[in-house]
Amino acid sequence: KTRARRDYVPLRVRPRPPRNADISSPAIRRSLNAARVAAHRIQLLTVPWVDHTGRGGAGSDQAVLRRLEAIRDSLAAIAGDHARPAVERESQRYHDAIDLAFSLAVAGDAESSIAAGNGASSTPVTSPTSQGRRVAEQARQVLLDEVLLPYDRLLGQDKRDDTTVPFVALARGAFLRWLHVESGVSDGAVEATLAVFSDLLDLVETLRAGAHREWGSARYVWLPLQLALRPEQHDSQAELDELLTRATHQPFRNGNSVSYVINEQFQWQLSRTIRAARDYHVLWIHDIRGYDAQGNPDEMSFRHVLRSYYTAMTARVRDYDRTGRFPTYVILLDQFFYEARKSRLWMTLLENPMAHQVSLGEEYRAWEDSLAVAQQELRDAVSHSALLTAQRK
Repeated sequence: KTRARRDYVPLRVRPRPPRNADISSPAIRRSLNAARVAAHRIQLLTVPWVDHTGRGGAGSDQAVLRRLEAIRDSLAAIAGDHARPAVERESQRYHDAIDLAFSLAVAGDAESSIAAGNGASSTPVTSPTSQGRRVAEQARQVLLDEVLLPYDRLLGQDKRDDTTVPFVALARGAFLRWLHVESGVSDGAVEATLAVFSDLLDLVETLRAGAHREWGSARYVWLPLQLALRPEQHDSQAELDELLTRATHQPFRNGNSVSYVINEQFQWQLSRTIRAARDYHVLWIHDIRGYDAQGNPDEMSFRHVLRSYYTAMTARVRDYDRTGRFPTYVILLDQFFYEARKSRLWMTLLENPMAHQVSLGEEYRAWEDSLAVAQQELRDAVSHSALLTAQRK
């Protein structure tokens, strides 16, 4: 009853929503083409696909190399201040082109010019205007809230008839309402402005379709948020926190941290965090080996049981009269490998750390003695705790 009825997200839209007329202004088309080139580079640099295809081999290797060469060529083609990351420079170029396209559209005539105050002359639009930037910023906010974030929230889920069209329909409606009610754009420029926004939405759909072809599944498609965010809008912790709140509809709370730990560091970090835990510790892991590949009791598991868990439990019991707290230690294991790796050898001991006895064989008598000493130290700590004794009574 708690399972969803479907294991996929249906995105089919029938009938497809109507589109605006094509953009007639050559200047607007040039600006949107520049934005399109920059957007493809942004996607290439932020979500690069460099995996092997087929069955491997030299041909597959060459495909990866060609992809890496395309990334290298894109990096080389991005001009600007090289003190800034390439993706930031390209993102700035993309947003400048979008600003100019909207500025040209809101100017309101085929030649894309702004009338002077007295109506006697006109000034061609060659750079973004204040009104154009304001309209472009609203377009980006609608794009972020109605298309990018809703689609990216589905990352990892299968999508039937993968498309952004359902989100695009909502975005067009939201932007059209803003144009008519709040924008201040003249009635004669509304259609052209909406056409620029529609072209921007088409660009996002083109990027999605390309990413789907490359990744081979809708599950992995991620639309870069840089398509709606300038570099300076996500370069501080406060802005990232606000963006996460916006994406999840949940207030962001401090206190959590995520660390990527390379394999060489994992064992040490695991031991450190077990011993540092005060309230709870959760280990979610593929398997804990009872026996290694040679059929001998696994040494790494033995060390963690003895030096991580027993050391931590004994220390927390000794502090219990002062703190009144003892952590909960949770280990989440794969049931298949629990059986295959004979994890029961160590897990049963950890489930009953004061009484269970492990038999490892004559060759590992020293390990058994070390475990017995650790168990006795834990039992002594429990018996010497006045608070535990009182609570037990």
